[in-house]
Amino acid sequence: MSNHEDDLEVQEPVDQQKEDEGQKKGGTDNKHQLKDIDLTSIFVRNLDENTTEEDLKEYFKDCGNIVKVTLRSDKNTGTLYSYIQFQEQSSVEDALVLSEGIIRGKKILVFQKRTNLRNRGRGNRGGRGQPFQYITRGRYLYAEPIRGRGAYRGGK
Repeated sequence: MSNHEDDLEVQEPVDQQKEDEGQKKGGTDNKHQLKDIDLTSIFVRNLDENTTEEDLKEYFKDCGNIVKVTLRSDKNTGTLYSYIQFQEQSSVEDALVLSEGIIRGKKILVFQKRTNLRNRGRGNRGGRGQPFQYITRGRYLYAEPIRGRGAYRGGK
């Protein structure tokens, strides 16, 4: 009986470790933390290609304490955009007022950062039609699979 009690004691830390791993991989605590960060962050677009983090910190310094500035460029168009995280949520409201201001000669646009949720992206845009074509033979209706878009059939 003492052996069984020892096994139970060993299993408790393993279960706790699994819960900790689940939270790291996107558990509920992680989702809430991301939403809290998004509530204190803004998205700035239409930036000049020579804009630096210091330029953005200088422009938004009156809004409040800035925690993080992230500059990115779009792979396809090469346009520069930024995410700025503030320490307090009230700073975001002050920063939104500064939209359509000018940094390095370009009119910038400021938006509240939206929360990115997994599997939210493009969604289901539909496919290439129905998976079956319906054929009538006499008075019966048959469903045959659609063969696709002309795949290679071995040289026939």
